[in-house]
Amino acid sequence: MSVKLITYLLYEIGFAIAVVNECAAGWFGSDCVHQCPGHCKHNDSCNHVSGLCDKGCGYDWKGRFCDIKKFVTFNNGNASQSTTYPGIMYDARYAVDKDVTTCARTEVIGTTSADKSVWWRMDLGEMSIVQRVDISFKNYDGFEMRQRGRFAGFSIYISNNSGIDNGDLCYKSGPVLPFLNISVECFGFGRYVIYYNERFPGEVYPKGFEQSNVHTELCEVSVQENGTSIIVV
Repeated sequence: MSVKLITYLLYEIGFAIAVVNECAAGWFGSDCVHQCPGHCKHNDSCNHVSGLCDKGCGYDWKGRFCDIKKFVTFNNGNASQSTTYPGIMYDARYAVDKDVTTCARTEVIGTTSADKSVWWRMDLGEMSIVQRVDISFKNYDGFEMRQRGRFAGFSIYISNNSGIDNGDLCYKSGPVLPFLNISVECFGFGRYVIYYNERFPGEVYPKGFEQSNVHTELCEVSVQENGTSIIVV
């Protein structure tokens, strides 16, 4: 008998003995020759007949057989930004390193600055269906409202190329100052997810919007693509 097959004495009726064959943990099928393909909740074994997870998938997994990983990772070289504040800890990849204590930071924009607009971009590596974008913007003790005023007015584009000119606007922050940790529905199809903000002289901005010395400090950005969270690491 194969080590993958365990035989149990189920019951005895008269002279007849009924025997149930069940696969060892991690195997399934009529002959127990198929290895469980997925990752079941609580590290349980799959159903020995169907191969499915009877109690559902583990936290990081999805799909019929719980064999599709929820978190897809790309090389952090896929993150870029329009400018970078001087220093070794401010480039674009720090917005996608899964550490909210490190942040991408750009040069200032504003009505009195040389730069009037700013962008941060994630290359998904292929055309993708985007559903949601989560952003954590830098906070400083005692300066939350200033930071919300800097964050205010941002847009998110989904684009087939690296610019926003031919991209689709999927979210635009309104006149109310956004919270510094925000999750937005952002439906679109494209390869690039682009964060964009601007401060132009002559424009009338809502109350609370910072208009000069506007740093963009993105501490974490994640994109949900068709049910899968994409994190560049």
